[in-house]
Amino acid sequence: MITGGHIAASYLLTQTATYFGYPISPVEIMQVIVAGNIVDVDFLTGMVTGKTGEAHHQNITHTPFGTLIIWGVLLLILRPTIVVAVLLLLSLLLHLVLDDIGYWMYKLKLITLVTNPQINWLYPFRAYHKNKLIMGNVEVIRFYFLKAWPVALMETILIIAALFVFLKQ
Repeated sequence: MITGGHIAASYLLTQTATYFGYPISPVEIMQVIVAGNIVDVDFLTGMVTGKTGEAHHQNITHTPFGTLIIWGVLLLILRPTIVVAVLLLLSLLLHLVLDDIGYWMYKLKLITLVTNPQINWLYPFRAYHKNKLIMGNVEVIRFYFLKAWPVALMETILIIAALFVFLKQ
């Protein structure tokens, strides 16, 4: 999934808390949205390390272990309420789930396109897979919109839903 979907998912996550009676301030909403996207900081470091395209998902930040470290740092810096702390963690983990959605759609036979797992859910207990990855960022975007279009469509629907919720308020 690309940035728009991660922003939309994190925003909708904050709105579910509000729906259940836990009002979230605009600053806290932004914190949760940033948490839902901070995992992709490895995209920038990938330009130096050579892990671009799909390979940026083979960094520690794209593992549950890495997200727990990021969450701990966020807790120290932000000192959030318990509700926001939970939302921060859920937003980080939701990022991983969304990045792996194409793989799970294939495994569940919802799409026929063969995809590799993007997330190493058992790191550091299991090594990263050695399957061929798309290395170029432009090639990843092309693949995403032209071949993995069900995932792109799902992301578009997610963005439209978030915009609808936002504009409704």
